Amino acid sequence: MYETVPDQDLIKDYETLRIMLDDMELDVAKFRAGQKLCASRLRKRLQVIKQVAHSMRKEISAEIHARGGW
Repeated sequence: MYETVPDQDLIKDYETLRIMLDDMELDVAKFRAGQKLCASRLRKRLQVIKQVAHSMRKEISAEIHARGGW
């Protein structure tokens, strides 16, 4: 499905997050309508989003330090 790639650049990570969030829209609606099975898919996707966001944070911090800090 969605996996993080160690040297993926920031723009690709951002696009991955956008696609993942868009893909969740239907499952969110189904969950709100009472379909409990969608909850596990949403939780899995949110975990991957968390991993991608963490990867982005690390990449941003590394670039800040490479530029000489704040």
